[in-house]
Amino acid sequence: MPAGTMLSTSETCSIVVVVVLTSFAYRGALEGGFVFDDHLAIERNSDVTGDGTWANLLRNDFWGKPLALVDSNKSFRPLVVASFKLNHMYAPSPFCYHCVNVALHCVVTVLVCVTMKMLSSERDCTASMLVAGMVFGVHPVHAEAVTGIVGRAEIICAVFAILGFATLLVRQPSLLRCLAYLVLCAMAVLSKETGITVVLVTLASDAFMYKRLVPPARKVVSCALVVVGYWFLRTRLLGQVDLAGSMLLRKTENPILFAPTVLSKVLSTMYIQVVYLRLLVWPTDLCCEYPFDCIPLVNDFADTRCYYIFGAACGVLLVLGALLHQRAGVDLVAISWLVFPYLPASGIFLTIGTMLAERLLYLPSVGLALLLGNALKGFRLSVLGGSLAVLSAVWIDVLHARNLEWHSDETLFASALRVCPNAAKHHQQYGLLLLNELDVEQASEHLMKAHTLDPTWCEPPLYLGKVAAHNKNYEEALQWWRQCVYCPYLGDQCFSFYYELQKTLIENGNATAEFELGTVLGEVGNWRSAVSAYRQAGLRRFNNEDWEGAVEAFEAAVHAWEQMNVPLAPTKGEDEEMNHPCNIWYWQGTAYTKLTMQYSALRIFRRMFASCQAMPKAAMAAADGLGALYQAAAQSDVVKGRLRMTDVQIYEAHADVLITVAANKNIIGLTKEARDTYRTTAGQMLLKLSEVSRKCANIAKAVGVLEQRVPRVNDEVLCTALLRQGTQCGVPEALRRCTVCGGKVGKQCKKRSK
Repeated sequence: MPAGTMLSTSETCSIVVVVVLTSFAYRGALEGGFVFDDHLAIERNSDVTGDGTWANLLRNDFWGKPLALVDSNKSFRPLVVASFKLNHMYAPSPFCYHCVNVALHCVVTVLVCVTMKMLSSERDCTASMLVAGMVFGVHPVHAEAVTGIVGRAEIICAVFAILGFATLLVRQPSLLRCLAYLVLCAMAVLSKETGITVVLVTLASDAFMYKRLVPPARKVVSCALVVVGYWFLRTRLLGQVDLAGSMLLRKTENPILFAPTVLSKVLSTMYIQVVYLRLLVWPTDLCCEYPFDCIPLVNDFADTRCYYIFGAACGVLLVLGALLHQRAGVDLVAISWLVFPYLPASGIFLTIGTMLAERLLYLPSVGLALLLGNALKGFRLSVLGGSLAVLSAVWIDVLHARNLEWHSDETLFASALRVCPNAAKHHQQYGLLLLNELDVEQASEHLMKAHTLDPTWCEPPLYLGKVAAHNKNYEEALQWWRQCVYCPYLGDQCFSFYYELQKTLIENGNATAEFELGTVLGEVGNWRSAVSAYRQAGLRRFNNEDWEGAVEAFEAAVHAWEQMNVPLAPTKGEDEEMNHPCNIWYWQGTAYTKLTMQYSALRIFRRMFASCQAMPKAAMAAADGLGALYQAAAQSDVVKGRLRMTDVQIYEAHADVLITVAANKNIIGLTKEARDTYRTTAGQMLLKLSEVSRKCANIAKAVGVLEQRVPRVNDEVLCTALLRQGTQCGVPEALRRCTVCGGKVGKQCKKRSK
């Protein structure tokens, strides 16, 4: 490497030529507006356009979401967001944003030229600087990073990464250089995460340029401090290194992660490397995004694309082997720039959200520019100029056409559909543009195409539902929206639209709509609201004498309540009481009674009676329901058969219900007289039971219940019970006690007691 890096006149002129041609190539970019991700990262980012403090840039991700949120992708790029914010404050028009991007790209191009000079051993590096600058400056694959405003992250990261690399590109760095390296690497990392790879490039360049395995201690310490700082930032502050297991990973953006087999995942990942290589050497058919089925998965070795994988792998290994054999230091440094910044984008070592993106080649293409610049350093400009001019002219023309495609969302997505006609996401994006322009028919075709191409993708149903609602096909709209209530991003919107439309139908007395609403509420986990919806649906059906439908709705309401895993505690408010299972069971049991399904009604009322003693109204309602069933069974053998009970069981169960109600102190509104009436009726039931079963226990139980009445009354019922206890069960005390009774029973007691 030369002792100094002062530029000669010809070298300076080559840089000027490169900058002029690069600026000319991107003239079309200046006329574009906010496109694609610009809307989210700039226009709808409160950190950029809002009145928030600068400190928010340290708390939020690149898109303006708090880093602590689970749906944040942890893209921490405060320097880039700060540049957007300054743009918005002082030059908010899209033209100014684009001017900054193009200017920064020209800066990176100049830095590539200077780096070529620093690496070269030639005294006059005009040719190699010109080649490197032209290859990097007008490469069409950079259109996304430069023309797309959000690509500024790639550009700013490249500025600081190259400056940091150049700072330590000496045999023995000074302490000041090491400190500068730390600052520049930190700036690169705070611009984009791939900035950390400059550490690997730095260490590799030292080994290749100075033919040593162990760099100087200061270099090692500087690189180690950068790595430790980055590790602390990602693991301790941001809490995540890659997106493995994140809810943000979707099949539509990175289908390889959802490949059906391990072989398919491996082969598809290898093929993506071939596509990246093709984009570097033959940058045609460019696309703003490569979503699901834009590049079909390579599922097995029968796929002919495996030949491309094999051929590309052999070619790369041959070139790398030749360079290693020749110990070509500059070329190996260029390879380091090409490989290490590319590793995060490859998807081999880290899980990323996208399968392939042209902007991810911005920093690795520095290596391509340096490699070609060094390879052609021996050619004279007179020989090299013609070929370079032709290549530049072709690339500038391709780049200008690509810039025009980035003018608006319409032109961008139309070009994307030409390149990827089978990409569901592009059809949806284009369909949404048409929908915003009220071209509903064409929009519907593209949205339906998106759904057909990827039926598992949950976003198109949201917009297809909007189209159906616009066309007044409300049932179809509900079906579409119900499909997307599980969407991580749009689920809330789907449910909101579904809910509002269902409520409109419900207000018109549609019980089915109410039931469907309960189902969807349950599917999204809102069980409490689902209980209310199911109950209302059941009441509507009950009032319409749709007993079977009412039973179905009430059963669903009880099931929804059980999913809440809450105890059957007494309710505090009227709404809670109405939606409590103790209320629902009453209506469910009544509906079963209407269907003459007395056994099912009995089962429900028994459960209600056993579970709802702490709720007075419910306990009384359950008692009334059971009493009505038992009375009907006592009067009808048909009902008795349906209840699957004998006379003994009926009388005994009826008496137990009455006794329990009379003893329930929670029923504050039940007067003493009413309680005594229940006890009297229970005593009569037990006496009837004794006539059938002839068991003394039932007679004793009847006496005990009747004597609980206050004040104690020696009426005919109690006297009869005492008489039977004395005569049938041989209890003399009972006969003695009943002698005070009047009437025939009293006379019999006196006669038997003698």
